[in-house]
Amino acid sequence: MNSKIFLSCGQRGKEVTIARKIKSELVKQGFEVHFAIDVQSIPEINSGIIGELKNSDFYLFVNFCRDPIGRDEKDHVEYRGSLFSHQEFAIAYALGFDDKILVVNQKGAKKEGLLKYFGCNAKEFSGPGDCVAVVQRVLKRARWQSGYSRRLQAGDTHVSREMRYSNSETEISLKASVV
Repeated sequence: MNSKIFLSCGQRGKEVTIARKIKSELVKQGFEVHFAIDVQSIPEINSGIIGELKNSDFYLFVNFCRDPIGRDEKDHVEYRGSLFSHQEFAIAYALGFDDKILVVNQKGAKKEGLLKYFGCNAKEFSGPGDCVAVVQRVLKRARWQSGYSRRLQAGDTHVSREMRYSNSETEISLKASVV
């Protein structure tokens, strides 16, 4: 069973194109990837997203610049990221991903919401051209393994023994095997 990465990022224009490239690279490395562009209805967006998060092993947040919201102390333009992705980030943290979260932030995207307080060293990318390469470097450094699971799974279990069953009329001898 492959590890599952929940890829959280915006879904406007170039964001989708970049996310698909990231997904393709992760699949090549042996990961299963959930990218929410595949969901369309309100029930899928609400309960489906939470279900996918619960069934994922890792959480990757790519915070793209969206709308300009002001200037920082160095007079650089600051941008808001995807608000929905920030909500997914908070849910992932609440679900206990803790050390299985990676954040890649586009230069200028303001760290808002929980991201502002989360103790992570988000790596930055300049724009669409270097995003995938930065994600690959961050993943390599994090050493995520495609065989890891944060979900309880039974391994290669095997129990085999003879069992006797009897009642007042019959005696049966069975060889039980659980694999």
